[in-house]
Parts: sequence; structure tokens; C-alpha cells
Amino acid sequence: MVKAWKRECSVELKSICLEVAVCVFVKQWIYRSHTIFYYDWMVRDFFAFLSNYVNGWARPAGSQEQIDLGDGWASKCESAYSRALKACEFEQQDEEQAAAGEWQKIFGSQFRGRLLALRSLLALA
Repeated sequence: MVKAWKRECSVELKSICLEVAVCVFVKQWIYRSHTIFYYDWMVRDFFAFLSNYVNGWARPAGSQEQIDLGDGWASKCESAYSRALKACEFEQQDEEQAAAGEWQKIFGSQFRGRLLALRSLLALA
């Protein structure tokens, strides 16, 4: 899903850096042992987590290379976080259409709501 955000919003971060960030995030995420139905919080919390690495660096596993992340993607990350926050609020209010609209602004038109997101995540597992 994060790579869909990268494509949809033209985020200037290397895919390997996003993969490293996702791995680090999932290991420390407080709800990691909960069901897949927490995906909305996971996405929201990931964007908050990622924003801490503006001008940071990443080191892919098994590599000595340190990749500078820069800050060209910071505003897109902030925007994704704000939209994810709204989408979570809409989902709590059972406003699935409004939530799907916010998710589409992050991930593109291929995102059609909670059920499809869950199917996508399950396919990756």
C-alpha cells in the first residue's frame, strides 16, 4: 500500500527506503498483534512514524550503504497522514464512502474501501 502511495503521489523516496521503514515500523507498532482490521490505524500511524525520518537516512539489511532520505517528500507524508486521520474518523462513524474517498486521495482509484484493502493486505501475507 505504501508503494501505491509512492506512485500515486509521486513521492521522491526510494522503494527500498520505504521497505526498510515499513519493517522497522511494524516491529515497534503497538497494535502489531491485533487483527488485520486495524489496517486503517496501521496506515495512519505509519505516516506519523515516517514523518520522523525527514532528513534522516536508511540502511537496507545486509548493506553498508546509508541512503539519505532528504525532505522532498515531507509535505506528501504530512498530507497522507492528515487524510489517513480523516479516513479513520470516517470509518469510526461508519461513513465508508467518505473514508474510501480519503484513502483514494492517498492510494489512488484502485482503493475502493475497507474490504478491498483487507483483501490486498491478506494477499501480501
